[in-house]
Amino acid sequence: MTDKITFLKHPDPADPLRCVGVGRDGENNKALFVIFNRPPSDDEMRFLADAMDRAAIMCRAGRGG
Repeated sequence: MTDKITFLKHPDPADPLRCVGVGRDGENNKALFVIFNRPPSDDEMRFLADAMDRAAIMCRAGRGG
């Protein structure tokens, strides 16, 4: 039997950013954690923060308040 060498794939910053999952923080009920396929850049984090802010406003508007 021959040994196999497994190489871990390092994230390629050129790969399109994809959301792999979202979950709740067990210690802070106001926080979510989001898992991506690679580390987001600072520009991507700013964009995502803006998108989340807009989504929260839309949720409030949908609840009548």
